[in-house]
Amino acid sequence: MKHAWFVFTGVAVLLCATPALAGGYNEIINGDFSTGDLSFWQHGVDIVVGMDGPGNAYAATCKRPGGDLWLRQVVDDSRSPDWNWNLHQKLITLAAEIAWSGWVPSDAAVSFRLDWWDERYNDVTDPTTLPHYLGPPLAGSDPHAGYFVTDWVTYSFSGVDQLRWVAVKPFDELLLPIQPRWVSVESVFIQPAGVSVWLDNVVLTGKCVPEPASILGLIGGCGVLVGAFRLRRR
Repeated sequence: MKHAWFVFTGVAVLLCATPALAGGYNEIINGDFSTGDLSFWQHGVDIVVGMDGPGNAYAATCKRPGGDLWLRQVVDDSRSPDWNWNLHQKLITLAAEIAWSGWVPSDAAVSFRLDWWDERYNDVTDPTTLPHYLGPPLAGSDPHAGYFVTDWVTYSFSGVDQLRWVAVKPFDELLLPIQPRWVSVESVFIQPAGVSVWLDNVVLTGKCVPEPASILGLIGGCGVLVGAFRLRRR
């Protein structure tokens, strides 16, 4: 009987915590470039989609070294089933696959960055009206406009075998102290002569979570629930 009570208590706590644990919806559209083009992506003029990459069918790549090699996609996080208008913190995870082909890749790399617009823009329905919506990555944040960026995370191909896809996770549950509706993923290719850089399977997930005070309230509510059942059992 005591064992059954502990099982019930654990289930009750998990049920109380469920809203904060949900996640997994990919907010990127055409992150695998399966359309055969750069639909839904902003991009530099030297980024293309190719089929002759290292075994991943379609993937984004560069048609000439040292060119205009950036990609960007602005997503609407409120489309995610995990969006909650009442919460005001967010965990963001970005993952992708990268590869290279060609000559020695010692100087080849791929960089990633996240940027977002603060909650004053959560009621905006047309993202093209957002400040800094269009174009290549800015040098940094613009707090006055409510626009913020992370530092770049760069992955070098030095020591990586040619034609081998590498799974990377530039941001793993990055905690934002606000819950922005509009988030942007940016990537820049660093491609020396004689090397082709490839990007595929870009996945962005956002998980709205309670603020610390809300979590304490949630735990307190669960404690009241468990206490009530204890009294009932007695």
